[in-house]
Amino acid sequence: SKPTWGGSAIIDPWGEVLAEMNDEEGYVIAAIDRQRISTLREAMPALDHRRF
Repeated sequence: SKPTWGGSAIIDPWGEVLAEMNDEEGYVIAAIDRQRISTLREAMPALDHRRF
């Protein structure tokens, strides 16, 4: 078994840490704010530049 390090996190597109996990075994959950998603998509329209 190869040991690995944890420290998983959920980070929004602007770099804000929404939830993070320490180095113990487990999982991390974060709430999704649908209004914030809409605001971020307007401010950073990455999907408008997709080619297919």
